[in-house]
Parts: sequence; structure tokens; C-alpha cells
Amino acid sequence: MTSKTKIKIEVSLDAAPVGREYISALSKTIRKWKKILRLQDWEISVQIVPPEAIEEGYIADVSANYVYLQALIRISSDAKVEWFDSIISHELLHIRIGVIRDKIRYLGDRITQQEYKIIVEAEENVVEILSRILCELLKVDNYHAKGRSRRWQEWKI
Repeated sequence: MTSKTKIKIEVSLDAAPVGREYISALSKTIRKWKKILRLQDWEISVQIVPPEAIEEGYIADVSANYVYLQALIRISSDAKVEWFDSIISHELLHIRIGVIRDKIRYLGDRITQQEYKIIVEAEENVVEILSRILCELLKVDNYHAKGRSRRWQEWKI
């Protein structure tokens, strides 16, 4: 098992400028959560983007490639350093749990768009709850505790 410790962080030209301390704190937080969630073999890239580049109501998103163990996290330039633990744990949990959604693609046309949406909502709820639990246990939750996260919804079936 190799450890891919290099984390590539890019700042979008149209994002608000961020300093070295910001980049350093983000990199440190990603390394910490990669270790906690056993994702050391993953190559993680990060793009700091303007808030409007992220879906409304969110502060970050992630896309993962489960074949090559690579992921791209896009994080809003509005994200505060003290929120990094909550944000990064959440996005890396999507990688850990998202393999289920990734496998669903093999179902092809046997699953409806509505069923797929239910699965995506369920994943988001599980990730949000686990992120909150982990951050509270580690006493690093400066995001949820301040009421900044989206309220997770009841599952609609």
C-alpha cells in the first residue's frame, strides 16, 4: 500500500484570494482526515473556487474516480479556516461511502431517475450525520455547531 501524500491545491483565478496560511491549513486538514478515514492511497486535488461555482446551499463538493483512486474537491473561497474539519471530513466521507453510488451505474436503465435521486439524498444524509459525529467526537466542529450547515432532510420515499 503506497501513501499518496502530495495534495494539489489550486486557486481559481475568479475566486477570492487566499493566503499561504489558508492553503497550509487546508492541506493539513486534508492529510489529517485522509488518515482518519483510511484514504491515504487516494490522490486528492483541491480547487478553491468562487461561491457561485458550487451548487446553491453548499460550500464544497467532490467528484471521485474509484478506478484510479483520485478525487477532486471544489471548495468555496468563502470557506473559513475554522470550518475546514467539518467541510473536509464531509467531502472525504463522500469518497468513502460514494462507492455505493458509483456501483449503481452498473444498473443502467433498471433504476429510475427518481430512485437514483433517493439514493443520492440518502448518501448526503448519512455523510452529514457521520461528519457531525466525527467532528463532535474530535471536538473540531466549528461549522455545524454554529448552525451554518444545511439542515438534512427526512428521507422522502
